[in-house]
Amino acid sequence: MSSLLLPLVLGVFTAIITIQRQSAAREQRNQDRNASDKQRLEDQMVAKQLRELEGTLSDNRYKDDAFDAYIKEIDTMMQNNHGMLTSNLVTATITRAKTLTIFRRLDASRNIQIIQFLYEAGQLGEKNNQSALDISTAELREVDFRYLAINKKKLNDLSLAVIPNIPLNAKWTQDGGTIAGSSEQDSGVNQLNKPYGLYVDDDQTVFIADTWNHRIVEWKSGATSGQAVAGGNGPGNQPNQLNRPVDVLVDKDTDSLIICSRGNQRVVRWSRRSRKNGETTIENIDCLGLTMDDQGFLYVSNWEKHD
Repeated sequence: MSSLLLPLVLGVFTAIITIQRQSAAREQRNQDRNASDKQRLEDQMVAKQLRELEGTLSDNRYKDDAFDAYIKEIDTMMQNNHGMLTSNLVTATITRAKTLTIFRRLDASRNIQIIQFLYEAGQLGEKNNQSALDISTAELREVDFRYLAINKKKLNDLSLAVIPNIPLNAKWTQDGGTIAGSSEQDSGVNQLNKPYGLYVDDDQTVFIADTWNHRIVEWKSGATSGQAVAGGNGPGNQPNQLNRPVDVLVDKDTDSLIICSRGNQRVVRWSRRSRKNGETTIENIDCLGLTMDDQGFLYVSNWEKHD
């Protein structure tokens, strides 16, 4: 009898040992898998942090290079114009354009340094019967003058655009006036047909997405008629055509229009210089609206995908 039980006991023991080993191996595999997943997540997090750091460093290098280039250019222009940038109209216009552009590209801390530089160089106040540099319409967000030498100084002819703080309970008066179009829809130079989006430039020029005329219309302040600056050649998908454009903005850095051509399911860049053809920048998107931030990043809404 004992001779029969011994193999049975050994078999049961072997089975138990095998099950325990399999369980231990399975547990070890689970631990290894969990450790691997944890390590992968940590590696992904580190990689993301490195990308963000590289992006920040790259952005700072770009801004530092732009800042240094601006200072060198302005310094050279001052030397060539006896220390005064408003001594002639051409130099004053070029300096103004460069300054407004650099303000849009840089952050508040660097813009403070530029203002300090211009002030100490005598460009923001009258000097030797020369007028101050005009930087009206400058976009100076989050710039704090309190701790600068420029604080509490009188700066003649200086006008900085202020972004108003509009409260949530603000109410608008209902006495607005028509600045573009007429009471009848059509395709004439003084008419629009179901206009949708618009953009107002620094000089109060309005760019209108004239949707059912398949064009973008430029309407200058006080004008009685507009001018087609993109499209206007009927609906279509050719380079010189738009199809039901619904929004538009001006990219000042490239001097071009960026347009939601919704009927063509694309975003188009249209040079303001040539005005002949557009260039597709984003395809297969049900674009309904767009905007651009101070760093030049473009944001586009996608109606169909809800993003």
